[in-house]
Amino acid sequence: MLNSQKERLSVILFPMGEWRDYEIDGLIGNNLKRILFDKDISQNKLAEMIGVDPPLINQIIQQKKGMGKDIMARICNALKVEPYEFFLTSAAPVIQYPIEKTYLNRMRDAENLGVAEEIMSYASYKVSQLRIQGEKSGKDSSVSKKKKTRRPRAA
Repeated sequence: MLNSQKERLSVILFPMGEWRDYEIDGLIGNNLKRILFDKDISQNKLAEMIGVDPPLINQIIQQKKGMGKDIMARICNALKVEPYEFFLTSAAPVIQYPIEKTYLNRMRDAENLGVAEEIMSYASYKVSQLRIQGEKSGKDSSVSKKKKTRRPRAA
């Protein structure tokens, strides 16, 4: 049983098992591709932003070349991302919409204030009430059916 938040996070970020160097390069390449997609930045634009030749970015994404600490630091600074974002696996939840980040930050604040459980309880109550209202009015009570565009996921 995982006791601490740190232990739970380590399983999500780095699942148990043996890693090979090319698997880590693949993880980093896939995450770089996802980050560029999320931020709507081209490989050429990133290369320009960090002062490298565009083929280097492509080689990292295609897992033909590893990413050193210097390049990772430059990419992190240019794209305003944290280094851990290059090591997310598919088991890690990824924020897809700006509102998710807002809610996450508010829940962190609530946790620090010691009121997170009360807020979650109220949110669950409110959602159940809205579902009941939807069922009574004959409307579909499921969450929004808006289609999302496909985007690359972490490896």
